Amino acid sequence: PKVDPTEVGREKVRRMWAKHKENIRCSITGTSRSEDLNIAKFAIDGTNHRFASELVIAYKCDFNFVDKKDGMTLLDFVQSRIDEEKRLTPPAENKIRDYENLYRAIVRNGGKHAKDL
Repeated sequence: PKVDPTEVGREKVRRMWAKHKENIRCSITGTSRSEDLNIAKFAIDGTNHRFASELVIAYKCDFNFVDKKDGMTLLDFVQSRIDEEKRLTPPAENKIRDYENLYRAIVRNGGKHAKDL
């Protein structure tokens, strides 16, 4: 922020993301079910929705790619988390709402399910 105007910084992030999006992953430690998946998926499972949300909303990064490990796009991944939460008794309403907000943001940014790519 001290070097570039906001839009210049966002464009730099988008270019870096476009180049490395399929390879930016967290290492395997045995502590998360989303290890070795795309970093946004790992962040979502690690309760850092803000990181993924900013990539989607502020930076408008492209998530229309299928992660080779789980066969899902980010939209598929978020949908799977919504479905899991809805199966709980009682459902975790706050978590569902967060996931649904992120889902809608991904769709607004052009996000697609793997079957639609």
